[in-house]
Amino acid sequence: MKDNRSLEPLYQYASAHRFGEFDRLFSELRHTLPPDALWEAYLMRAQIKLYAADISALEDLEQAGKIDGQPQFSLLGAHWKVDAPNRFIVFPRQPGALEQFVACLPAIREWLERWYGPQGSALVRQVQCEAHYYRGEVQAALKLAEEPEPAEWVSYGDAMLAACMRFRCYLALEQPQKAEQCMLDIIRLSRSHPECVAAYQSFRGWASITTSWNGDSPRFCAGSCGENLPVLDDRLDYIRYGSSQTTPLEKPFVDYAGQSYGDAYALRHCYMDSLHAMYWWSAGDYGQMAAYFDRLYQVAQASGVSMPLVEYGEQITPLLQYIKDSGFDCSHQWIDDVTARARQYEKCLNRYRDSDI
Repeated sequence: MKDNRSLEPLYQYASAHRFGEFDRLFSELRHTLPPDALWEAYLMRAQIKLYAADISALEDLEQAGKIDGQPQFSLLGAHWKVDAPNRFIVFPRQPGALEQFVACLPAIREWLERWYGPQGSALVRQVQCEAHYYRGEVQAALKLAEEPEPAEWVSYGDAMLAACMRFRCYLALEQPQKAEQCMLDIIRLSRSHPECVAAYQSFRGWASITTSWNGDSPRFCAGSCGENLPVLDDRLDYIRYGSSQTTPLEKPFVDYAGQSYGDAYALRHCYMDSLHAMYWWSAGDYGQMAAYFDRLYQVAQASGVSMPLVEYGEQITPLLQYIKDSGFDCSHQWIDDVTARARQYEKCLNRYRDSDI
């Protein structure tokens, strides 16, 4: 095995989220280094691609697997801190592409476990778990989320993300006591480990609005004709404080995805597009509503991502009914499915709020 110290600058670029410089240097090295010195570069690039939901991560791992060696550099996830409660932050819009990526995650997990042990496996598991959840496969997500935790986390930030995922699953599956225990675990992590604070604050903001913990505004009000309309003031304030923008630590992966497969769509934009569609519908601007909803619908149909809509609960059902009644060009079966799940989610929220916990 050759000395891989020539890869040190490459590793530094990757660990610092300088992915453009990483790619430029990678392109140079692949033409100058022999395979037994370059294999770990493929391993590094695969880890970046994992968080960009790029299916070619598996190809890079298979390329690295042609050399039977042990990495000289530690898992990149140890350096990639979090400032939002997700590792699954961006995905391709192309029909079927996300489904293919999810299908290859078990193989990616096996490769990273081979080289990095339980820590490598845990990082892939987090992406795998979140991808299942946001596609509405909550039972599959929970099964992964409840797997035994590694004896030593790559970082406490990753322990935070795992707890956040369990909370989402328990909330969606109407298990309020378990959800509350997860929130207590999350609070403890944020108090004990400074690296968890940013992700905790972001997650707490989502949880407060979704479950109405904050109490700043009711979730519904009566319209002029007595209909039940969503109150969106707190959610709109959330946008004004920057929640619509990718965070500093998310942006490098979103940008990398955009360069890798060209039709990247950030997860948080699902939430924002649905919120904008609800807002413009309630404001009577149906042109604006249609523009946001059409983009959201096309992405949801292509990727299967649906929980960002479902998590609005009954707040989104009047919009969905209007879309169905107005003859909008979309599947009525899809509308009915999301509507039913959103109503069930509202029941879960009510159970959570009403539980003696």
